Amino acid sequence: MCVTPCCGAGWLSARPRLLEIAIVKCFIHPSSEAIGTCKHCSKGTCSACAIDTGHGLACSEPCKEHVLLLASLMDSTTVATKLNRGGAAYLMPVFLFFMGVVFVGHALLTGRSGQGLVLALVLGGGFIIFGVGLGAVQYAWHKRSGERPDSSSKPNPPRGSDQFRR
Repeated sequence: MCVTPCCGAGWLSARPRLLEIAIVKCFIHPSSEAIGTCKHCSKGTCSACAIDTGHGLACSEPCKEHVLLLASLMDSTTVATKLNRGGAAYLMPVFLFFMGVVFVGHALLTGRSGQGLVLALVLGGGFIIFGVGLGAVQYAWHKRSGERPDSSSKPNPPRGSDQFRR
Protein backbone atom coordinates (compact mmCIF):
# COMPACT_ATOMS: atom_id res chain seq x y z
CA MET A 1 0.00 0.00 0.00
CA CYS A 2 1.46 3.34 -1.01
CA VAL A 3 1.59 6.07 1.60
CA THR A 4 2.53 8.97 -0.70
CA PRO A 5 -0.03 11.49 -1.89
CA CYS A 6 0.98 11.14 -5.55
CA CYS A 7 -1.04 8.07 -6.48
CA GLY A 8 -4.02 8.65 -4.23
CA ALA A 9 -3.75 5.22 -2.62
CA GLY A 10 -2.94 4.32 0.93
CA TRP A 11 -3.90 6.07 4.11
CA LEU A 12 -4.60 9.41 2.40
CA SER A 13 -7.41 7.97 0.34
CA ALA A 14 -8.78 5.66 3.01
CA ARG A 15 -12.43 6.32 3.65
CA PRO A 16 -13.59 6.46 7.25
CA ARG A 17 -15.60 3.41 8.21
CA LEU A 18 -18.98 3.81 9.80
CA LEU A 19 -19.25 2.56 13.33
CA GLU A 20 -20.89 -0.80 13.52
CA ILE A 21 -23.37 -1.10 16.35
CA ALA A 22 -23.78 -4.55 17.79
CA ILE A 23 -27.29 -5.36 18.92
CA VAL A 24 -27.27 -7.42 22.08
CA LYS A 25 -29.62 -10.39 22.06
CA CYS A 26 -31.31 -12.06 25.00
CA PHE A 27 -29.29 -14.90 26.47
CA ILE A 28 -32.39 -17.11 26.87
CA HIS A 29 -34.28 -15.95 23.74
CA PRO A 30 -31.63 -15.35 21.03
CA SER A 31 -34.26 -14.09 18.58
CA SER A 32 -35.24 -11.20 20.89
CA GLU A 33 -33.35 -7.95 21.41
CA ALA A 34 -32.09 -7.35 24.92
CA ILE A 35 -33.51 -4.37 26.76
CA GLY A 36 -30.66 -4.44 29.29
CA THR A 37 -28.12 -6.61 31.02
CA CYS A 38 -28.35 -8.54 34.26
CA LYS A 39 -26.59 -6.64 37.02
CA HIS A 40 -25.19 -9.89 38.44
CA CYS A 41 -24.07 -11.99 35.46
CA SER A 42 -24.05 -9.30 32.72
CA LYS A 43 -26.09 -11.42 30.29
CA GLY A 44 -28.50 -9.70 27.92
CA THR A 45 -32.16 -9.95 28.92
CA CYS A 46 -35.28 -9.30 26.85
CA SER A 47 -38.48 -7.77 28.17
CA ALA A 48 -39.95 -11.23 28.81
CA CYS A 49 -36.99 -12.37 30.95
CA ALA A 50 -35.99 -9.16 32.72
CA ILE A 51 -36.86 -8.85 36.40
CA ASP A 52 -36.75 -5.27 37.67
CA THR A 53 -35.48 -5.33 41.25
CA GLY A 54 -35.61 -1.60 41.75
CA HIS A 55 -31.81 -1.63 41.90
CA GLY A 56 -31.13 -3.01 38.44
CA LEU A 57 -32.21 -5.79 36.10
CA ALA A 58 -31.87 -9.50 36.81
CA CYS A 59 -32.24 -12.37 34.35
CA SER A 60 -33.42 -15.06 36.81
CA GLU A 61 -34.47 -15.59 40.42
CA PRO A 62 -30.96 -16.61 41.62
CA CYS A 63 -29.53 -13.49 39.97
CA LYS A 64 -32.33 -11.42 41.52
CA GLU A 65 -31.16 -12.50 44.98
CA HIS A 66 -27.59 -11.52 44.14
CA VAL A 67 -28.68 -8.12 42.78
CA LEU A 68 -30.67 -7.42 45.95
CA LEU A 69 -27.72 -8.55 48.08
CA LEU A 70 -25.43 -6.22 46.14
CA ALA A 71 -27.88 -3.35 46.65
CA SER A 72 -28.05 -3.95 50.40
CA LEU A 73 -24.25 -4.11 50.55
CA MET A 74 -24.02 -0.80 48.71
CA ASP A 75 -26.57 0.74 51.09
CA SER A 76 -24.63 -0.41 54.17
CA THR A 77 -21.40 0.92 52.66
CA THR A 78 -23.09 4.26 52.12
CA VAL A 79 -24.16 4.35 55.78
CA ALA A 80 -20.64 3.44 56.93
CA THR A 81 -19.16 6.14 54.71
CA LYS A 82 -21.52 8.75 56.15
CA LEU A 83 -20.48 7.70 59.66
CA ASN A 84 -16.82 7.97 58.73
CA ARG A 85 -17.38 11.43 57.30
CA GLY A 86 -19.08 12.59 60.47
CA GLY A 87 -17.68 13.08 63.96
CA ALA A 88 -16.86 9.37 64.17
CA ALA A 89 -13.97 10.01 61.79
CA TYR A 90 -11.97 11.39 64.70
CA LEU A 91 -12.48 8.41 67.01
CA MET A 92 -9.53 6.43 65.64
CA PRO A 93 -7.00 9.30 65.84
CA VAL A 94 -8.11 10.08 69.40
CA PHE A 95 -7.88 6.40 70.37
CA LEU A 96 -4.40 6.05 68.87
CA PHE A 97 -3.19 9.19 70.61
CA PHE A 98 -4.65 8.01 73.93
CA MET A 99 -2.98 4.59 73.61
CA GLY A 100 0.34 6.28 72.87
CA VAL A 101 0.01 8.40 76.00
CA VAL A 102 -0.84 5.27 78.01
CA PHE A 103 2.27 3.43 76.71
CA VAL A 104 4.60 6.35 77.36
CA GLY A 105 3.03 7.22 80.71
CA HIS A 106 3.12 3.64 81.96
CA ALA A 107 6.78 3.26 80.96
CA LEU A 108 7.80 6.50 82.67
CA LEU A 109 5.67 6.09 85.81
CA THR A 110 6.68 2.49 86.53
CA GLY A 111 10.36 3.31 86.25
CA ARG A 112 11.17 0.73 83.59
CA SER A 113 14.67 0.69 82.24
CA GLY A 114 16.55 -0.89 79.40
CA GLN A 115 14.77 -2.62 76.56
CA GLY A 116 11.33 -2.42 78.19
CA LEU A 117 11.57 1.37 78.39
CA VAL A 118 12.78 1.69 74.82
CA LEU A 119 10.03 -0.60 73.52
CA ALA A 120 7.29 1.27 75.39
CA LEU A 121 8.60 4.66 74.28
CA VAL A 122 8.91 3.57 70.64
CA LEU A 123 5.43 2.01 70.59
CA GLY A 124 3.87 4.92 72.47
CA GLY A 125 5.61 7.48 70.30
CA GLY A 126 4.49 5.62 67.18
CA PHE A 127 0.88 5.58 68.37
CA ILE A 128 1.03 9.30 69.17
CA ILE A 129 2.61 10.24 65.84
CA PHE A 130 0.22 8.03 63.87
CA GLY A 131 -2.81 9.37 65.79
CA VAL A 132 -1.83 13.00 65.22
CA GLY A 133 -1.03 12.32 61.56
CA LEU A 134 -4.32 10.52 60.94
CA GLY A 135 -6.24 13.30 62.70
CA ALA A 136 -4.51 15.91 60.52
CA VAL A 137 -5.36 13.95 57.37
CA GLN A 138 -9.02 13.63 58.45
CA TYR A 139 -9.17 17.34 59.27
CA ALA A 140 -7.62 18.31 55.91
CA TRP A 141 -10.03 16.00 54.06
CA HIS A 142 -13.04 17.51 55.82
CA LYS A 143 -11.79 21.02 55.15
CA ARG A 144 -11.04 20.32 51.47
CA SER A 145 -14.37 18.57 50.83
CA GLY A 146 -16.33 21.35 52.51
CA GLU A 147 -17.97 19.00 55.01
CA ARG A 148 -18.09 19.72 58.68
CA PRO A 149 -17.42 16.69 60.90
CA ASP A 150 -20.62 17.22 62.87
CA SER A 151 -23.01 17.55 59.90
CA SER A 152 -22.91 14.24 58.06
CA SER A 153 -26.64 14.18 57.36
CA LYS A 154 -26.88 17.42 55.32
CA PRO A 155 -24.47 18.18 52.50
CA ASN A 156 -23.12 21.71 52.38
CA PRO A 157 -24.14 23.88 49.42
CA PRO A 158 -21.47 24.36 46.78
CA ARG A 159 -19.14 27.27 47.39
CA GLY A 160 -20.31 30.45 45.74
CA SER A 161 -23.84 29.14 45.14
CA ASP A 162 -25.43 32.09 46.91
CA GLN A 163 -23.51 34.76 44.99
CA PHE A 164 -26.12 34.87 42.22
CA ARG A 165 -29.14 35.12 44.53
CA ARG A 166 -30.34 38.65 45.06
